[in-house]
Amino acid sequence: MKNDSTSLKTIQKMFNEGGFRKNTFSISNINDNRITVELEGVLSAENDIDSVLMRIAENAAVVEVRRED
Repeated sequence: MKNDSTSLKTIQKMFNEGGFRKNTFSISNINDNRITVELEGVLSAENDIDSVLMRIAENAAVVEVRRED
């Protein structure tokens, strides 16, 4: 995602609103333009992972979204 002071908070909020619990976040590969953020959590049964990831991907601060099962 873009290296912006509000980007991580925005994505974290979307992740939480999407129904994830027990979240962990890690940040790596920091440079002037981008940071790599890894999000891990347990999704509540009534939510759809693909819908949550699509909402995150639509955020202007997000450059790329990858899903690992």
